[in-house]
Amino acid sequence: MFSLAARLSPLRTTSLQPPAARRGAPAVLPFSCRATAAGSGREAAPKQQPSPLVTVGAAAVGLALVSYDVFGPGSAHLLQPLDTAAHAWVVANLDATTRTFWAGKLVSDAAITVGLLGWAGVTAAALGTRQPKLAQALGFSAAVYVLGGGSIKHGDPVLVAALKDAFARVRPSVHHQTYSFPSGHTTAGTFVCGTLLFLLLPLALQAWEEQQREEQPAQELRTRSAPQRVQAWLEEHRWSLWGSAALLTASGRVLADAHWMSDTIAGACLGAALTALTVQLCRGAASGRRV
Repeated sequence: MFSLAARLSPLRTTSLQPPAARRGAPAVLPFSCRATAAGSGREAAPKQQPSPLVTVGAAAVGLALVSYDVFGPGSAHLLQPLDTAAHAWVVANLDATTRTFWAGKLVSDAAITVGLLGWAGVTAAALGTRQPKLAQALGFSAAVYVLGGGSIKHGDPVLVAALKDAFARVRPSVHHQTYSFPSGHTTAGTFVCGTLLFLLLPLALQAWEEQQREEQPAQELRTRSAPQRVQAWLEEHRWSLWGSAALLTASGRVLADAHWMSDTIAGACLGAALTALTVQLCRGAASGRRV
């Protein structure tokens, strides 16, 4: 989608380049996935990723479409059968303990908890490496988390709370008194894990790589370092990891009978938009341009 560390020239530091590149030879870019095709000896071309602004737009359109389908007076209400069927299945097959504890707490909070632990690890890396771009990305992410992308223990963040009050949709279970659209948990799970996978981890790995090269300037550059191997694995799997995190959180909210399925789809769209917006903010700040 929007690999900040791999694609943005403002984040490429000269300390990551070999001595020959600093003297004017072609630069070896950090985390550019300069993989060699098996048996060919040729470098594979880096994967093209969509712009963060494209992702913001697509997610916003998705949120608008779901909102219209649920609330539009002339809508065909295509998602209503899914909402009704999921709610009926949960009530018929899951007891109160399963809905409240296993689904409502463990499953619903799993991705958010893992994502926040990842944020904590990146924070430790920022303190250890003193990399300003990583610290800046953490600051932007934390600000968006508080304003709209986070899971607040005693209430929703400002943006999610405002949307819930505006749509005023009743939850499927009478045991939940607050409004349901969009799902704050799904928004948070999508945002926390998205920023971790597409923004914070790549920058933390870049800082690690930079530190290694400073400590071992004579390192053989044709051998991929540990940060580069981890980054290559991350670029290969982060879409599936991100989708799994959003799906897990959404499933927990539906199985807990705390949300309609369409609530969670809207929450995933909102979380994706906030993730891409955060990446775009960091891009603009790093390049010195307005977003």
